[in-house]
Amino acid sequence: MPIRELVSKTLAFGLTAAALVVGGILVLGGNHAYTDYLDGLLGWSLIAMGVATAGLGVFLIGGIFYDARLRRQEEQVHVTPRVMSVTVSNVDGALLIVGLLTWTVLTLVFFAPTH
Repeated sequence: MPIRELVSKTLAFGLTAAALVVGGILVLGGNHAYTDYLDGLLGWSLIAMGVATAGLGVFLIGGIFYDARLRRQEEQVHVTPRVMSVTVSNVDGALLIVGLLTWTVLTLVFFAPTH
């Protein structure tokens, strides 16, 4: 992640969160003309939105760092896959189908609703 992108995202989230919190404090502590009953709700909701915005910014920037670290780890490790083989006989398919049919019948007999 380039430093310019990190600084711009940090400033954007930080300034937005600070503006919301300061706005909430100004609403709570400022002059109340005639809408006194909504000032408390508006002030505390602005402060809560500021804290939520700051938390979201920290979460997103941390996620970007985590994603970049995973990409670096994926680029560093180059392990070729090992070839694996499984031997299957012709009876295995029939046994699987019989087992699934038996399971279905037993489930219907014991767990079906009896209304």
